[in-house]
Amino acid sequence: MKRIKKFAALMLMVSFAMNVQAQFGGSGSGTASDPYLITNEDELFDVRNDLSAHYKLMADLDLTEWIAEESPKQGWAPIGNSTTPFMGVFDGNYHSIKGLTIKRAGEDEVGLFGRICQATIKNTTIINPNIIGGSCVGSIVGAALFTAQYYIQNNVCLGGSINGSDYVGGIIGRSFFGSLPYANTSCNIIGNYVSCYINASNYVGGIIGSEQSYDGSYTRSDGSIGYNDSSSNLISNIHDNFFNGIINAIGTEVGGVVGELLYGVGRSYWANGYRITHNIVAGNVFGQNNTNGIAGEEVGFSYPSRTGINGSNGRKITNNVCCLDTIACGSYLPHRISGFDNTNNYASLSTVIVYNGEIIEVEDDDSNGVSYGARTLKRKTTYQGMGFDFDNQWAISELKSYPYNIKQSTPPELTSFTMGDASVVKGTANGSGRLYVFVGDEMYEGVVTDGQWQMSLGYVDASKRVTVSVQTGNLMPSPMLVVQKGDAAELPTGEVEGVYLPRNISTFCSNKSLDFSQTKGLTAYIAAGYNKGTVMLMRAKYVPAGEGVILMGDPGSYNVYTTSTKVYYSNMLKGVLEPTMIEPTDGDKTNFILTNGSTGIGFYAVSNTGELAAGKAYLQLPTDAFIQSGKAINFVFDDQTTGIFNVEASNENDSYYTLDGVRLSQRPTEKGIYIHKGKKIIITK
Repeated sequence: MKRIKKFAALMLMVSFAMNVQAQFGGSGSGTASDPYLITNEDELFDVRNDLSAHYKLMADLDLTEWIAEESPKQGWAPIGNSTTPFMGVFDGNYHSIKGLTIKRAGEDEVGLFGRICQATIKNTTIINPNIIGGSCVGSIVGAALFTAQYYIQNNVCLGGSINGSDYVGGIIGRSFFGSLPYANTSCNIIGNYVSCYINASNYVGGIIGSEQSYDGSYTRSDGSIGYNDSSSNLISNIHDNFFNGIINAIGTEVGGVVGELLYGVGRSYWANGYRITHNIVAGNVFGQNNTNGIAGEEVGFSYPSRTGINGSNGRKITNNVCCLDTIACGSYLPHRISGFDNTNNYASLSTVIVYNGEIIEVEDDDSNGVSYGARTLKRKTTYQGMGFDFDNQWAISELKSYPYNIKQSTPPELTSFTMGDASVVKGTANGSGRLYVFVGDEMYEGVVTDGQWQMSLGYVDASKRVTVSVQTGNLMPSPMLVVQKGDAAELPTGEVEGVYLPRNISTFCSNKSLDFSQTKGLTAYIAAGYNKGTVMLMRAKYVPAGEGVILMGDPGSYNVYTTSTKVYYSNMLKGVLEPTMIEPTDGDKTNFILTNGSTGIGFYAVSNTGELAAGKAYLQLPTDAFIQSGKAINFVFDDQTTGIFNVEASNENDSYYTLDGVRLSQRPTEKGIYIHKGKKIIITK
């Protein structure tokens, strides 16, 4: 009988071991000395089955086909969530993950990992991601729970875009403290590189959207409020990172490294704070409020009768370098560093500061750093004097590049860039390997052979940002070589108005004047004229309050800036700001509504009196002209044709207008296409 019991126990142990192994499809046991070895996309998916194990990536992965087959609608499901966070170690082993697509606009905590706690993620490259989430969005981690030490170290996000609402960062969306009393812990965000497009609303950073080194109070088991009575250190270490991308935020608290910083104390001897040091930022940062080159906004808390932060750690934003091309803010004076008290930070002389649509000059001070020219900011001794570690963390191509992570490939050099219908970019690199060329959000892949690389790009618009990265040896991809800066984002002005597009085309009317030129993916058109059965739809960047327009874009919600720019249109679309009864005719005019009719979505003549909803528009055409054309209506989009069409005559017969509807004070002196006396004309001299 005893032998049977022993045999049963042995079988149970074997079964348990097999079940543990069955959680992961590859080799390894998941320990520090024998980590699970990830060799394919299925095994990467298996990480979610054991959230406390050790993992090591053994090959470059491409998730494109895997997602197309396994999760085409929403893309990759982040590893770990608010209930069961990832608490293990993930070593990317200097390999890359390409094709990371996430389409979860209604979900929070989105990234390769959703939420982590007491975890390490290192040496991982994400190439050309397409990430769409709600709140807390990053390429590596959506949200990090700050209850014990965690490390996000030496990761790269190269190309692609990260999109979300609040708490959005190139590496991490948000790091925040839990509700339990923890002592002597830190978060460590070190040595990461980001070059991508980041589009969001509030709390947006090139590396991390929001960092909270603030523990606050906690609730005891009896329901009372407690504070830690032991010495506590909650320190956020954000250092040796490099952001070189585009941030386009429509809200508040935006920074090249971090958007929002929260810190606080409960006892006078606590040392809760942050150390933001030895970071470099380049590219562009655009925001609406509290927008700065390094850190967006600092928010401090303290309990009554408690003093400020003590200890040697405290709050530090020091020894950082801002080399941004542009920092722009709509309603708050931007700074090259931050609006706080900072020491020993450097900045580029060529950084453009834009405040409420106007370029302004700033002086060297604690908020803007000490400015230098490009030569000084590409010399090794400059950074050695600031304490940059060139033995373990940084490398530099003297006088050719800014410092870069020593674990990244040497940046490529450009030899030629031919623009035109068949654009070609050429250059050199240190060794052989892979080539990545980005034109806006489109990626081209090639090879580097014997230190030479070349890529044919076809037609490249001058407004597109063009960047190049190479990957040689056993290193991660290099920092981006910016070939063409482009105009990747518009300068923000005014307030924000939400606009909802229910389908690809819809009429619209607002009680506010709006600037559609700053909203990507959404285009507004007016009906500028009608001739021989054809309505000419003219693109309208600025739309006055009460003006009817046609909106085109992907269905969804958009943020549009308000504007004070004055424009005057001869527009056949009539906007309604409140529910309005529309008759079939109005005097000598026939009315049309946009609806889904017998031949699909289009404008159909009103047959019976009916109510048009508020915020919509209807089309009104001369009845005689409409009948003469055989009642067939064709549409021509002004920005999709080079033809010249007649338009309805305006009462302002002697006035000239640009195609954007801006009225000119006199006859144009520059060549171009204009509206004059009801016609679209070309001025050639």
